[in-house]
Amino acid sequence: MRTDVRTRKTTPKQKPAESKTATSKGAGYVSAKANSHSEIGAEERTRMIALNAYLRAEGRGFEGGDPVRDWLDAESEVDTMLAGSGVF
Repeated sequence: MRTDVRTRKTTPKQKPAESKTATSKGAGYVSAKANSHSEIGAEERTRMIALNAYLRAEGRGFEGGDPVRDWLDAESEVDTMLAGSGVF
């Protein structure tokens, strides 16, 4: 609980937001949900792949490259990460 010194009322602390971090290359994506050892659904996996592919394109300034190759590489990376963590 926090006490607001101006009004002297106590308020509950807010939960921290879900953290999302990219790898140092900016290509990988790990959701806080994926860090737990629970299963994720196909929709969350697809979101992770889409963000990873986007970060790959963004990392090269959206110049050149192939969106399909970005997706396939991102899919492989996400699946490897999920398999290694026992989540998927």
